[in-house]
Amino acid sequence: MGFFDSGTAKSRARQRTSMIEEATAAGCQVVEIVDSTDAATATSVVAGTLKVLVGGRVTTDFHQVVVLRTGPLTHAYVQPYQGIQPQPGEHHAILTGTLPVPATLRRRLLGQPGWEGGHGEHVFNRVPAIAAASNNLVWTWKAGFTEITLPWGAQVRPAGGATAHLTMLAGRYGGITSYQVGFSAFVKLAFAIRAALVQGATQPGQEFAEAVTFAPIAAALPPG
Repeated sequence: MGFFDSGTAKSRARQRTSMIEEATAAGCQVVEIVDSTDAATATSVVAGTLKVLVGGRVTTDFHQVVVLRTGPLTHAYVQPYQGIQPQPGEHHAILTGTLPVPATLRRRLLGQPGWEGGHGEHVFNRVPAIAAASNNLVWTWKAGFTEITLPWGAQVRPAGGATAHLTMLAGRYGGITSYQVGFSAFVKLAFAIRAALVQGATQPGQEFAEAVTFAPIAAALPPG
């Protein structure tokens, strides 16, 4: 193993440890972590889904999938890398309950972020718990002198039947030599949205309004 390979492995191991520590501090139980290098031989549903993803249109060269459980909610975070450098990842969960149209959380030029869906403002903006959780999201991913501004914060779509699919882009929530990815922020948002979804009704599945790279990982997650 060369010097660069050794540094890359150490960086990825450091990020893996950081994610476990952050998730534990947020009250999440880490169920499984799968590296894309192991996806071909691992037997879990998550590994199988990751294998399909890596063989598709994903352009980053290494991925870690963290599967977590927080109360009744099973959720996943996909951490992509380009070489040694972690990139903004995606949180995913399948929620019990549904909604009529997809919703997208966006930053505004003035004021707090807001949810959009259908033909304008979404009803989520009138739910205090969702508004509070949305305001806690971080919209940038800082790496050295580079800062990536996220194009959207979170999205929810009807996932078919009586379920909804929630995803959230990861900003950098802290860390010095590693990256905190917002497990606590995601869980708070997920429970706030789940409480506002329509229960007992069914909706046909619809696509997210904006492209989501790792959306198929949700196929490995039970509703919660």
